[in-house]
Amino acid sequence: FRSDRTMRTRNRVRKKLQQRRVNINDGFYPNTRQPGPRRNRVNGDINMHGETVLIHGQCNAPENGPLDAEEENTLITQCLSSMPAPKVTDVEARISLIQLSPPDCDCSEVDLDPYEIRYELLLSDKGRDAKYKTVFCGDASEITLKDLKPATEYHLKVRALLSEELKGALIGPVSFQTLQCEPEPPQPPKLMTKTKTSISLKWNATCENGSSITAYSLECDQGQGDGRFYEVYSGVQRQFRVVHLNASTRYIFRLAAINGFGKSPFSEEVSFFTSGTVPSQPDPPMLSEQFVYALTISWIRHPNEDEFLLQMEDESTGHGFITVYNGSNLSTVIRNLRRNTEYRFRLCAKNEEGQSKWSEIVCYKTQPERPQPPSKPQIKGKINPYSFRVTWDPPQDTGGSDVSKYIVELDNGQGYDTVYEGSEREHLFDHLIPGTVYHIRVACCNAGGRSDFSGSCVATTLPVTPGQCQAPKLQGKPKATSLHLKWSYPDYDGGAQVTHFSAQMISPDNTTRDVYKGHDQDCIVAGLLPGRPYLFQARAFNRAGAGPWSEPLEVVSGPGVPDGPKAPHVICRSAHSVLVTWEEPINNGANITEYRLEWQQRSETSEFSLLYTGPNISYEAKGLTPATAYTFRVQAINSAGPSPFSLTTPCVTPASSPSSIVTIKVKVNATSALVTWREPNCNGSDITSYNIAVNDKPPITLDPVSEYLLEDLVPETTYKIRVQAMNTIGVGAYSSAVKFATKALPPCPPRLECVLLAPCSIKLKWGEGRNLDHLTYTLEMEKEDGSFQPVYTGPAHTHKVTRLTEL
Repeated sequence: FRSDRTMRTRNRVRKKLQQRRVNINDGFYPNTRQPGPRRNRVNGDINMHGETVLIHGQCNAPENGPLDAEEENTLITQCLSSMPAPKVTDVEARISLIQLSPPDCDCSEVDLDPYEIRYELLLSDKGRDAKYKTVFCGDASEITLKDLKPATEYHLKVRALLSEELKGALIGPVSFQTLQCEPEPPQPPKLMTKTKTSISLKWNATCENGSSITAYSLECDQGQGDGRFYEVYSGVQRQFRVVHLNASTRYIFRLAAINGFGKSPFSEEVSFFTSGTVPSQPDPPMLSEQFVYALTISWIRHPNEDEFLLQMEDESTGHGFITVYNGSNLSTVIRNLRRNTEYRFRLCAKNEEGQSKWSEIVCYKTQPERPQPPSKPQIKGKINPYSFRVTWDPPQDTGGSDVSKYIVELDNGQGYDTVYEGSEREHLFDHLIPGTVYHIRVACCNAGGRSDFSGSCVATTLPVTPGQCQAPKLQGKPKATSLHLKWSYPDYDGGAQVTHFSAQMISPDNTTRDVYKGHDQDCIVAGLLPGRPYLFQARAFNRAGAGPWSEPLEVVSGPGVPDGPKAPHVICRSAHSVLVTWEEPINNGANITEYRLEWQQRSETSEFSLLYTGPNISYEAKGLTPATAYTFRVQAINSAGPSPFSLTTPCVTPASSPSSIVTIKVKVNATSALVTWREPNCNGSDITSYNIAVNDKPPITLDPVSEYLLEDLVPETTYKIRVQAMNTIGVGAYSSAVKFATKALPPCPPRLECVLLAPCSIKLKWGEGRNLDHLTYTLEMEKEDGSFQPVYTGPAHTHKVTRLTEL
């Protein structure tokens, strides 16, 4: 098969040839060359005898002869063979640059696209006539040759091609030589002999790269192992004995070669031990990693240990210890073991001096494999709404270890959750949701891990009655005799579809009545009494039965005035106060805002008067009169108006000790005082006596009188008296204290003398003529009937009595 590139080139050649023939028949010459014999130019010039020749890069073809595939290939090959020789530039020790030019073809019949031409580059380093090796094939015009050998002569050939069928002739060869450079890295030195204090090394010559080796540099780490090297030899010899070394010590060596162009890189590092003693008994091998069918065993290297020998014993085979590793590594992986099986291991170390004792025997065990899944769980017994029991069989393959526990997972549609872990092979699922589809799966565990889960078992719990509906809601305002109710589906349908609803009404007298039963979620309830509280409940039904009643909705029908309260309760707390309480009546749909408490005192008036108004249901009346009859009644008020008054409740206050005496009068003399008072209120019990307290002396008890004469008083002395009344109940309060002062005693009668006598008058004199005490004198004269009549009163010491009758 020809490539697409070859076919495109042939199509262009064939098209130009046909166009050429048309132009010749019409007598038209497309180029500017001198006219001559008619020729068909197709990728070259064809002579008159039908022979194709290449003359100075031009292709000649027959003028009108047929052009077959072989002729086309010949024309293209001739053009590809006209490629210039490659140019070699930028030659270095290991690299050079090759520049290529496209074929130099002048034939107008050959239409070659330079971008379609590829180049094949061949290289030989064995001579001009040696075998060449293809090092490049592509469309690049500049090729960089890398990894060349320094100081080597190379021969280069190149050719152009369009495909595997259309190739030009090889151009060349072109010769070039790479430059000289430093030597190649030498091979690591080899051990010849060793003692406890010396090591003899030798090495092979390395590639000089065009310049003779002038010296070899041997370096050693001095046995420290810290990565620092020191030169121990430099010279042209290819062997050396390193002395003054320590016995049983590991030394690391490296080698470099030097010529006139520099120093080569160092060889790979190599280590050797000086001679010493046989290794001591190694530590027991250690378990690094544990697998089901393999164990990774490791150990520790000591300074004089070169290689290790690890043996293993499988007691079940009876073959004893078998070597499983022999080498210098510090760990090995032992494969193809049996799962959950114990193996015994021992280790010995070796060096050139011999082999150590075997280490202590240690035992390591492979891990068990994960068990296979248990059988698919099965339902055991009857499925209940809230529980069911499942059972399962153990796995057929336990993985080489006993099953330690089973893991049971349950999926209720929201993903699997672990509900049980234990060794039992059955489990009771409880607290489930009725009417729900559950998927159950089981896995088991052993020391190797957890198995995959078994196939799932499907179980559907039985439905139960629906859950509780929300309390019904009132639609709009309640009317006087009807209202509109609405309810919703319960939050939980019990695992089955709700089929219908039921609603009931609880009247104020606790009687119930079904008001609706059907598929709808609302109804209108009629036949209500105004201002009455009602309770409404709803419930849902499914195929399992009726659900519970919802929480009640309390609704009060259209409001009215409250019912009349019951008769108030009156409790006498004392003779002067009573506590009146009453019960809240039925408000008939409107909250009671206040109460009116009225009272009546029969002794004063027959009409009731307002005593209290407010929201409280109790009131304490104070300041009452003891042993007095009172009557109380109460009235409730709401937004619709006042209720009727309650029945009246009479009350008589209990008797009490007398009231205190308010009015006290005292008539004072020099040695006595008459005390009078007004009888106080007896407060329902007759006064039995009085007590009079004079100054701080003990009180004087009197009969129930209203006056008392205090005698044997001291003249011109101030006294304080208090009076209290007593009855069968007790002693009343003392009156306010009353103060009074007794009068002085009268003076002695003065001596009366007659100073002047006249026929109708007489002048009298008394006293000593001085009145320092401001006394008042009274002069009396005897009348005919023997009584005396005052004729003068005053402070004077003399008086003339006139209008007397002569004897």
